[in-house]
Amino acid sequence: MIKKILAIIMVLFILAPPAFAGPAKKPKPSFWKSNRMNLFYQKKEYRGLTDKYKNFSIGVVEVKDERMSKFYRHKDKFFQTNLLPTLQLLIKEELEISGMFKNVELIYEPYNSENIKEMTAKIAQKYDVDMIIFANLTDFQVIRGISDMFAKELVKNNSPVSPATLNGMDLKFKIGGIFQLVFLPMNYVIWSDSLEREYLVFTPEGTLKSKEMEYIVQNLLSQVMTDMLYLISEDGKIIKSK
Repeated sequence: MIKKILAIIMVLFILAPPAFAGPAKKPKPSFWKSNRMNLFYQKKEYRGLTDKYKNFSIGVVEVKDERMSKFYRHKDKFFQTNLLPTLQLLIKEELEISGMFKNVELIYEPYNSENIKEMTAKIAQKYDVDMIIFANLTDFQVIRGISDMFAKELVKNNSPVSPATLNGMDLKFKIGGIFQLVFLPMNYVIWSDSLEREYLVFTPEGTLKSKEMEYIVQNLLSQVMTDMLYLISEDGKIIKSK
């Protein structure tokens, strides 16, 4: 009997976790997933857009970065995905949702301002598209500065500006770009415009949480894309259907 009891105690001892082992900890989400902004926003339906391009297919080429500075402090490391490819994909998705074109394709052909004609000719031969849309990114950043309200208080109280007084900041979000829609058979620009959206927010602490910034950036992106679609619809030149 005593042997059986000892045997049971030994089995329980072997199966028991070490005394120093605490409860199992859930793995923490990586910084990449938990703190970086998701640029993909909820798409919406569009009404009243033109059908003048319904028989034409369109290609979306790579977005070019022509900004003077990156998103914040000369860095773009604040997003879950690479900025330029994501913008190219967002343009494609919005053009598809709009229903204005017969087909929408992503096109990966490197180009610069000096070889656009050669590139468009190559695309016309290589891809089954009638048009391409160019997008040059001119603004995609947040600028941090002393708010007007706080600056007035500093002047009023004759207070020196020092790191200790730099609370109450304005964060200015700005997204913009130059867009061109080109009809390939004639190498003819049928629509072009410069689009820009801004949002200014006052922050008493001088900063925002990642999710708060994500919400602002997604809304600005959605507004720029909406502007693009409606301006193409309203201002795009009429071309003869195939």
